[in-house]
Formats: sequence, structure tokens, C-alpha cells
Amino acid sequence: LKRHLATDSKHRIGSLFVNPGGPGDSAAEFVNIVASKFPAELASRFDIVGFDPRGVADSGHVTCMTAEETQQAWAGVSASVQPGAFERGQRAAERFNAACQKRSGDLLPYIGTEYVARDMDLLRAAVGDQKLNYFGVSFGTFIGTVYANLFPTRIRVMALDGAYDPEAYANNPYKYDYWQYVALEGALHRFLDWCATSPDCPFGHGEPA
Repeated sequence: LKRHLATDSKHRIGSLFVNPGGPGDSAAEFVNIVASKFPAELASRFDIVGFDPRGVADSGHVTCMTAEETQQAWAGVSASVQPGAFERGQRAAERFNAACQKRSGDLLPYIGTEYVARDMDLLRAAVGDQKLNYFGVSFGTFIGTVYANLFPTRIRVMALDGAYDPEAYANNPYKYDYWQYVALEGALHRFLDWCATSPDCPFGHGEPA
């Protein structure tokens, strides 16, 4: 947990909770960015507060494979399509899951976005705010959305930048991933098309695709 106190205590509004998303990025570290690089009025009139969600950065980690086990698992991975690749991927996922259960089984049931939203509400009360001010980016928008569903009457203001579609993310992940893949593939082909006609791009020696 990190808090940057408002520099203008006379005109202080309250606390602004922040999260940079990832999922997996440190919200405590994000406090410094918001306080120093965002409009000065934020750091002037709000205490900027960030906490690392469960399992993230300086909060308790989920431990799965050892470094040696992880290295061995990746050593057997191939980027080419080969017979039996799907089945090998399934077996690798099963081994990874078993390692997580073995080393973090007591923690795993309590890692999740709903718990993070509830943690944020406890912290909102702890800093003395009647209602939440929140700024979330990328996956941080999903945390905000879950909070809003759990505590709709406890929000003063909420800004969600680069918002996830919560319905697609929570209930139809394949559709969500599909459109992400479409967007990434489109961006890749735009790069390759540019590269094929640009003397500034050495990638692929004239045949980038």
C-alpha cells in the first residue's frame, strides 16, 4: 500500500485510488506516476492511494513451479505446429496447475477480482472516505466495474481508461480473446505491409510477411 498525501490540505477532496491494470502491475508504484506526471490538481487535492492486489508485486505471491522447473518446461516448447502439440500443451498446463496447487493451494481460492474490489472498499473506509474516488487503466477498469457492481452507492467518481467489456471478459472469454487476436493480427499485417514498401525497414530482407 502506498499513499501520496495531497499537497494542498486546505482544498483536499479526499483519496483517489488508482490501479494500472496488467493484470499484475504494481498499483503502489503507479502512485508515483499519477502524482508526478498527471495534472497537478490531482496530487494537489487528492491523496493518491495504490495497493498491490492479492498475488501482485509486494502482496503475497502465488508460487507455482520453481525456476528450474519453469526452465525445463519452456525447454520442451516448440513454436512450430506439430502432431500432438495440443495434447502436450494440455499436459504442461496440468503440471503447472498441480505445482500451483502444491505450493499455493491455501491462497488460490482467495485470489480474484472480487476480493480485490472488497479489499479496496475496506481501504476506502480505512482512509475515512464515505465514497470512493477511483482511476483504473486496462485491467484496472475491470476492478472498477466489479466494485461498482458490488457497491454502487459507495462511488463518488470513477474514471475507467481503456475499459474491458465485463460481460465478454467474465462470461465469454473465448469471444473476448478472439477479438483481441483479430486486432493484434491486423496490427501485425499493417506493420508488414508498411515494411514491404519502406526502405527504412530491414526486417525480412524485402519479404517481411
